[in-house]
Amino acid sequence: MSEINLPSWRASGVPPETGARGVAIAALRKGWGRWEQEIPVLLLDSDGTGTVIDKNDQPLPVRYRRDGGLEFIK
Repeated sequence: MSEINLPSWRASGVPPETGARGVAIAALRKGWGRWEQEIPVLLLDSDGTGTVIDKNDQPLPVRYRRDGGLEFIK
């Protein structure tokens, strides 16, 4: 598990997860403290891609690479 910070001018959060992914996030959060419960969690697909929500509440694709960090895909 890795942690990154996103600038609020670029992304306002992550879309809610449903199904098995939502269950996995709920299980992860069980061991977290009260204040940590609100931290957004972005699960990436096996190819390192995912989606965040931009400042206009629109989906914004991202990719995480070990050698380059998080990239916003246009």
